[in-house]
Amino acid sequence: MRLFRYPGDAPEEVRAPEGSRELPGGFRVLRDRRELEDALSRAAAQDQELLDRLARRSARYEAGDR
Repeated sequence: MRLFRYPGDAPEEVRAPEGSRELPGGFRVLRDRRELEDALSRAAAQDQELLDRLARRSARYEAGDR
């Protein structure tokens, strides 16, 4: 599988192995809207955690406590 496409190339069809919901590259096929909402909620929580860590690090840096 190529990592890039030339202009005009058709996208390649990628299928999960039989009985699996995992695609190559760590992508997961969601079953329904509830799974999508759960995944989005987890991603938002991870984003907020990262923002909090960056804010604390920035505050320490500005205070001179590297």
